[in-house]
Amino acid sequence: ATISLQTSSPKSEMRLPWTLGVFPSDVALEPLYGDNLAQFRPAGFAWIGSMDTDVQSCGVWKGAGVGIKTLPDLIAARKTITFGASSPGTATSLYPLFFENALGAPVKVVKGYVGMKDIMLAMQQGELDATCGLFESSVRSSFMQDVQAGNLKIFVQIALGEKSPLFGDATPIMDAIKDDEMRRVAELVFGPSLLTRPLAAPPGTPEDRVAALRAGLLATVKDEETIAAAQKMDMTLQPKSGEEVERMIGEFQATPAELVKKAYAYTHE
Repeated sequence: ATISLQTSSPKSEMRLPWTLGVFPSDVALEPLYGDNLAQFRPAGFAWIGSMDTDVQSCGVWKGAGVGIKTLPDLIAARKTITFGASSPGTATSLYPLFFENALGAPVKVVKGYVGMKDIMLAMQQGELDATCGLFESSVRSSFMQDVQAGNLKIFVQIALGEKSPLFGDATPIMDAIKDDEMRRVAELVFGPSLLTRPLAAPPGTPEDRVAALRAGLLATVKDEETIAAAQKMDMTLQPKSGEEVERMIGEFQATPAELVKKAYAYTHE
């Protein structure tokens, strides 16, 4: 998503257009993986911050007919569990492929769905068993009835730190990984989810404007109207500053090449 702004130069009356981009968090890894279509450097952007830290999860429809309630249940399933996905490089594809390639789960990923509502409809109609990339905020706002009815079961939460109480006994992803090297690979695969929906300004944006935008984002999160709007959706905003996002992007970029190769192999067909 992009946001176009008008900003005035302090040295003239001329107004210049600026475009801010809201990125899916997984986009940060595509150039790292060597994707030829990702012709950009994540570290080159002026990162403004993220308005929320939203926990992602994976859900299964009616236990896929085999009673799946947790990630170990998925790994032990005696039938192939079909996951719906939008496209390669997104959480809907990366996460189930990691379950298959790194953890040995019997998974098949079907790509090409337009979005989460399209995927959920396919699950309801029996075309799919499960999906990933379900944000806590999306579950609260769009899918709580399915959860409360027992149809949609969140079986794994992509929690690298604090867990979401909403997801109950869903397996925190790092609890399923014991090997030290595999944990480092998993941190690269799942770590970008902590960025949630980072906002960026173009490369070369003057430092004073970056500072102003960063301050404005944090002020917006504290604004009474913003807080009230979030509360209507049963959300409590937990922002990340531009400095935090910039640091995290840098850490991903500094990952040793051998771990990047393994992460790619586990998350791509």
